[in-house]
Order: sequence, then C-alpha cells, then structure tokens
Amino acid sequence: MLKVNLSRKDIKRIMSKIEVDPVSDCWVWNGAIANGYGQTRYGDRNEYTHRVLFAWLVTPLPKGLGHQTPVLDHVICDNPLCSNPFHLELTTNRMNVLRGNSPVAVNARKSHCSKGHPLPASRICTKCRIDYQRNWRKKNRDRCREYGRRHRAKR
Repeated sequence: MLKVNLSRKDIKRIMSKIEVDPVSDCWVWNGAIANGYGQTRYGDRNEYTHRVLFAWLVTPLPKGLGHQTPVLDHVICDNPLCSNPFHLELTTNRMNVLRGNSPVAVNARKSHCSKGHPLPASRICTKCRIDYQRNWRKKNRDRCREYGRRHRAKR
C-alpha cells in the first residue's frame, strides 16, 4: 500500500514543478518524465507524481495484488502529465484499457462483425467462420480428396 506523508519541504518541491491550467484545471507536471508520466522522488525511490498526490490527498494506493491491482485512470482529462488527484479514479487495468481508443478497446465495443452479423460472447462471428470453412473446402476439395486417398492407402 502506498501511503504518503509529505513534509512541507516535499510539498513545496513537488508543487514548484506543477503549473495549473486554468481551462482544463489540470495540474501539469513540468519536472522529470518517465513513460509519459510526471515522476518525482518520494522516500528512497522514484514514483509517478499523480500517484503520490492521489495517495496523499485522496486515499492510499493498494499494491501487490497481481493482475487485480487497481490502477489510476485519468478519467477527466486523459492527460498523462496531469497530477490533479481529482481527475483520477482507482479502477481495474481492464477498465482503464477499455475506456481508451486502442485497437483492443475499439474491438471490444463492436457488437457486429464487418459483414453486419451480431457477435457472440466469444467475439468470433459464427456465420462468417462457417462461410469461410465452407468456401475453403470448395476451393480445396481436390487437395482434400487426394490427402484422404493417400492417408487411407498408408493403412
């Protein structure tokens, strides 16, 4: 669990590198950046600034639950340099990914295949799969028959 107790010196150091955007109300980080996110020194290691401020101002962050460890999602602004803890929400990694516009998120939102058939829970269109298999068999009928003849002859 990431619990944060910042000293006045830490608060002054962190806030000196933050610029508040009056339009979006983002706390834009102007210090060190790692993986697109603001990074600051906390204790004996580097931490993402938005995580430190969230743990300090909102609630401690749980750690060490494997793939179920909650992550912080920028739900208000979608700006990785924003450190405003009130723009963040604790959520699962799955929900964080599915909120975006990545290919995974776009495909998860699809309800029909490219030919307009409804997609089942498996996300593989049954109608298109059957049509593909039927067409493949027609196209390769002679090859399949020859393979069957050779296979039966070996017995």
